[in-house]
Amino acid sequence: MSISEHSYKRARAILVQAGSKSAGKGHDPHGGGGGVPEQWGRNLLREAQDEFGTNMTQAQADALRRAAKEMGITEW
Repeated sequence: MSISEHSYKRARAILVQAGSKSAGKGHDPHGGGGGVPEQWGRNLLREAQDEFGTNMTQAQADALRRAAKEMGITEW
């Protein structure tokens, strides 16, 4: 399954706004129109979650959930 480029970029922006540096360095889709692999989205979420760590704020947890929902990912 693939994620639309628009959804992936929005999810990245949500995580960057929440303070994720790793999301800012993530894969950048190049407008091919076919979407991005779902694995990119899962990796984006995992890396941000690892980065936020055990001291994750409520805002960061909410951002992870919003980013996952944006990409249609329920488990990562």
